[in-house]
Amino acid sequence: MLHFSSATQLTLDAGTTLWNEGFHGYPLTMTTDPIRYVQRYAEENLSPTLSVIAWEENQPIGFVYNGTRIHQGESIAWNGGTGIVPRYRNQGVGQLLMEEVINTYAKQGIQRAFLEVLSENEPAIRLYQGLGYKEIGRLHVLRHPDIQAPIPLPNDPLRCATRQEIGSLSFYQHESPWQCQWMNGIHTEAWIVEDEENQPVGYSLYRMTLDERGKRTSMNLLQTAVHPTHPDPERILLATLYPLLQPGNHSRAALNIPANHPVLPLLKDLGFEHTFEQLAMERLVPSG
Repeated sequence: MLHFSSATQLTLDAGTTLWNEGFHGYPLTMTTDPIRYVQRYAEENLSPTLSVIAWEENQPIGFVYNGTRIHQGESIAWNGGTGIVPRYRNQGVGQLLMEEVINTYAKQGIQRAFLEVLSENEPAIRLYQGLGYKEIGRLHVLRHPDIQAPIPLPNDPLRCATRQEIGSLSFYQHESPWQCQWMNGIHTEAWIVEDEENQPVGYSLYRMTLDERGKRTSMNLLQTAVHPTHPDPERILLATLYPLLQPGNHSRAALNIPANHPVLPLLKDLGFEHTFEQLAMERLVPSG
């Protein structure tokens, strides 16, 4: 008989196995191990209490991992991963699981809920739409095949910053996707471009992955923005990309860039290639 619990009822090994089985056959490689499974909780601010597991008798068969935070006085939640074990798919489990998630949101006082879904995943999009989620934008993921030589860029003053400093800027992009916010991530770098009066006019935020020796293996752009009054936003955007465009053998990507963001055509001109597109969706949650 199908029933639900929070993710606190899963052991580490059971949670890792469920994650891998739930994403089996997914268009993107989502395979994890126990260490990365735990790291995901920390890096994406996921909550075991708010995350929901579907069970058939004593066997976990599906999940929705959720995070929550307060944003401008409003309690918001984010769906950080939904999956169903293959042999239980197309049996209505996803519908019941998401209904339980929405009930959990309401009981916890969540006011708005967000998620991203691959634009090619039409069954999932129909499910979310049927549950009241509405599309609020399209997000692009791009990757650069290789950079082995310096790329000429503007020489505006650029300095390293803390991610908290980035988050306090008046032009910080608070509506960026959950995974791209300054609060998320362990191995992050933040950079600020300054004008001749040492005032911030642009910023960029990156997430790194490191190998066991601490050597960088990837660098991913999470956010970049320019002060809205600056007369040459394109030049400042290019300056914010300096850390991303340095030569090296690590991989480079730009994650969840909104379709209307001015950096998108610049990245394509610099050789970044479109990898996939996601729909950003939102649902208002009635009080429980």
